[in-house]
Amino acid sequence: MEHKGIQDWVTTFVKATNLSGLVCFDFLVDNDDNAYCIECNPRLHSAIVSFESQTKVIIEHVVLSASFKFNAR
Repeated sequence: MEHKGIQDWVTTFVKATNLSGLVCFDFLVDNDDNAYCIECNPRLHSAIVSFESQTKVIIEHVVLSASFKFNAR
């Protein structure tokens, strides 16, 4: 899901905390399109098992997660 507010929040948070490595953020988005971070976990999201047979999706998820580490600094 593309959401500018989420991307901006994650970038700001990662820079401010000097976070590195693999993390998974969970967000809620209200009816006015405001995004709220409700959770941050140091692992892949549990829903990734839904894509077990789709290796390309898993690889892209890991690469995207890693790119936040390098692009946010």
